[in-house]
Amino acid sequence: MTKQTQTIWRVQNEFGSGPYRGPGNVSEIMRAFEKAGRFKPDRHPVPWMDKTLKEKFNGAASLNPKTLCGFKNIDQYNRWFNTQELRNLLHYAGFFLSKYEVEGVVWHGQTQSLFFADKAKLVAVRACNDSGVTPASNTQLKAAKRRLKAKK
Repeated sequence: MTKQTQTIWRVQNEFGSGPYRGPGNVSEIMRAFEKAGRFKPDRHPVPWMDKTLKEKFNGAASLNPKTLCGFKNIDQYNRWFNTQELRNLLHYAGFFLSKYEVEGVVWHGQTQSLFFADKAKLVAVRACNDSGVTPASNTQLKAAKRRLKAKK
């Protein structure tokens, strides 16, 4: 647990929902990938099963609704969504990577990080399937840019 400003990356869509819950989620597709052996569930534990985060939950099997999941860096994102096929799926389903500056508590786990939405400021976006920073002129990220402008 740390109490300073930290950068966190989060996969989300224009509604602010991640790929597993909320409007536009692709969890059913992710489960199909898992059943086909193309997505390994042990690489993607729910927060209360993450070896480092599970201490925080003390056996509880739910998150505070104001808590968001993300990644402490792009490497952690790439380990979670470990194939180009998965990153393309996210991109074409309307998801993008959001870069947040988070003030206050951030819990870093072995596979992901947790933070409070009300302590996070959206500062940038990039495509899920792009290895570099996406130029602002990229029309495929219009929804993301609308969300970024609305948060300022």
